[in-house]
Amino acid sequence: MLEPPEFSQFHHRMAQAQGLDLYGKYSEQEAAKVLDLSVVSLRRLRSSGEIDCVRVSPRKICFFGFQLIQCLLNA
Repeated sequence: MLEPPEFSQFHHRMAQAQGLDLYGKYSEQEAAKVLDLSVVSLRRLRSSGEIDCVRVSPRKICFFGFQLIQCLLNA
């Protein structure tokens, strides 16, 4: 069984400050807005492996809140 990652209080507070749910799913458009990027720039980050994502279908991508927080922390 897959165990969810554990996060510190810092991660929870950062998510709260950004208005994110760590385990909530966000579309490409929503994720780009949170990260203050264009969708094209977000796709470049995804292609280069700088941010993880979840492939919902062959054409649909989503991001969990914790993936967005990790990207913000690595910026």
